[in-house]
Formats: sequence, structure tokens, C-alpha cells
Amino acid sequence: MRLRRPARIENRQWYKISNHATTADLFIYDEIGMWGVTASDLVAALADLDAETITVRINSPGGDVFDGIAIYEALQSHPATVNTQIDSLAASAASFIALAGETVTISEFGQMMIHDPYTIGIGNAQDLRETADLLDRQGDNIAAIYAKKAGGSVSDWRAAMRVETWYSSSEAVSAGLADAVKQAKTSGDAVVPGSEEAAEEAMAAKWDLSVFAHQGRRDAPEPYIPSEVKPTFDLAASLRASVLAGIRPDPAPTDYAGLFRAAFTKGQMR
Repeated sequence: MRLRRPARIENRQWYKISNHATTADLFIYDEIGMWGVTASDLVAALADLDAETITVRINSPGGDVFDGIAIYEALQSHPATVNTQIDSLAASAASFIALAGETVTISEFGQMMIHDPYTIGIGNAQDLRETADLLDRQGDNIAAIYAKKAGGSVSDWRAAMRVETWYSSSEAVSAGLADAVKQAKTSGDAVVPGSEEAAEEAMAAKWDLSVFAHQGRRDAPEPYIPSEVKPTFDLAASLRASVLAGIRPDPAPTDYAGLFRAAFTKGQMR
């Protein structure tokens, strides 16, 4: 049985798909799950796409864990090349959906947030113990997604989730959750107006962040950064992330040793 969405949000949708011949843009700009659109709706929309490359652009406070995992798997298994771009906020379930991309970029003023899953329970003591066990299993599953992308142990990522950890764009790259920062467009030598403070205020105005322990990166403690660096370096993926983020490798691409050093300093080694 499928639950009907409340009338006040019946016409809302948290995704938008724009098809451009061999490429497609998918915008996830709202809550995830029954309060927005379910994973099954997204899968149905993806089935209609015949694009070679899909860019998933994210601005979401998260939502339902099971829908989030289903979306992650749908994007990971899609035959197209799927890249993700965090335009503003990728929190909670949206943070691991973002990791489904072959390359993950984050806007200069974007943020990510990870936290332990929670729910509302009802029943006797045994029921609630089973619910707690389910939350622990899902928490470990989510932590494994972060560890798969960024390195580090599942237990360390789970610890970071328990204290609710926020990342700025540069911190997300340092942590291995994102491959590159997409810089703001420039006009000549002038940077388009914007700041982390203004972006955070806009984020707080759009989303009700009161359900979280912190209201954004400025309100949160220093984030967890894995101490280990994955030993493999995917040069092709690093170049793709650089191009998507508008980063010109320096020195020239023919200098592979120099490119390796440049990518490492930009946090693209993970």
C-alpha cells in the first residue's frame, strides 16, 4: 500500500530532469522520501532517460534513509556516466546520494552534513530494542558508503555521524567526500558576489535545520578527516573532476608527475 502525500505538498517535487540529447541534468532540490517524491518515482523517471551522461545537482536536507539508499543504488547502477554536483546543501540522506557520482563536485559555498539515522518508535521493550538494532545496521551501512568513497574505517565514520559532522566545500574535498570544488564564476577579475556566511543564511532560510544538532558549518565543531589516503590514484577521474569544477591542471597535462602533485594538493587524491 502506498501512502498518499498530504494535500499541502501534493504538487511538490524534489527533482527536476532536463534532457539534452546525450546529456541530462537531474536536480534534487527538496526533501527525500514521502514528503517529496519517493525513490520509485525517481527510478521511473530515470528509466525514460537515454542519455550518455547524467549530472545530478543536489540541494537537499535529506530525508528517508531507505529511499536514499535506493536512489544511491539506482544512480550507481545506471548505464550512463553519472556525476554529482552539490550546489548548496547535501545533508543527511542527500550526503550519501551525492557519493553515487563517478565524480563528485561541490560548489565553493556548498556544505555537506552526516549524522546517525534516527526514527520514531512505538511498541514494547522488545520492539524498541529491535528498532535500535535496525538503526545501528543502517548506520553502519551508511558509514560504509562514506568509507568506500573517502577511505577511513566504518567505525570512524560512524563516530563522526554520531556527533553530527558538517563540512565546508574545502573540508569535504579534504575528507575525500568530494573530488573538487566548483569555483564561483568570474567576470573579468571580479568574483561574482557571494560568501560562506551569505550562503549559510540562505540555506537556513530555505530549510528547517532545527531538527539537527547544528545549524550549519559555522555552528559545528571541526569535522572528521580520515588520516589515511587511498593508495590508488585514478588520473582520468581526477581530470574529469577538474574539468567539471572549472579547474585547469597546472602544470600542463603532459607533465604527469606534476599533474599528480597538483591534484594531490587540490585534495583530489582519495
